[in-house]
Amino acid sequence: FGSCNIDYVYSMDHIVTSGETETTYSLETFPGGKGLNQSIAIARAGNNVYHAGCVGDGGEFLLDILKKNGVDVSFVDYVNTKNGHAVIQVSKSGDNAIFLYSGSNHMISTEQVDRVLSAFSKDDILLLQNEINNLDYIVKKAHQTGMKIILNPSPFNEMIQQIDLNMISYLILNEIEAKEISKCEDAQKALAYFRGTFPGLKVMLTLGSKGCV
Repeated sequence: FGSCNIDYVYSMDHIVTSGETETTYSLETFPGGKGLNQSIAIARAGNNVYHAGCVGDGGEFLLDILKKNGVDVSFVDYVNTKNGHAVIQVSKSGDNAIFLYSGSNHMISTEQVDRVLSAFSKDDILLLQNEINNLDYIVKKAHQTGMKIILNPSPFNEMIQQIDLNMISYLILNEIEAKEISKCEDAQKALAYFRGTFPGLKVMLTLGSKGCV
């Protein structure tokens, strides 16, 4: 269950500041969204993947890209609203600034969740990120079904605080997200927190240039 985004990438001299207007060098459009990206990656690794979520106006080409990469899109609903998208500024020095419009990615209903998850069973794997709505409901329903749930709590916000991590099988997160969830000041203390508080939870902590734990 995940997002299907359109990424609008504007190349420019520098990132604009408040009150500033700047002409861009170019505009490129790419498929994106953490959900779409991960579904395609899993399919390319040779696994059977069903993507569930919503696309809206302008997002029809995202379904074609998923299908071309071997992802089953029979659980993706069309909704009559703008497709979720990101506006990305990229400066000539390589810096970037991004803002997201949730759009269709926040139009997932509890009825859709029930319909999708009824097609799956115990020990099937559900991969989640935090770019869609009703995330806590999805987790509860999947846990009741006995599915293995993998959560990437990105982007981190108050929605993650509503998730009972005892229901999660695998948590994949970076240092900042680990500190936010655990309220610990460093990665090692965060790992100790997860071990002690959620003994059944498997954690993959990414550490940038230092690899992962």
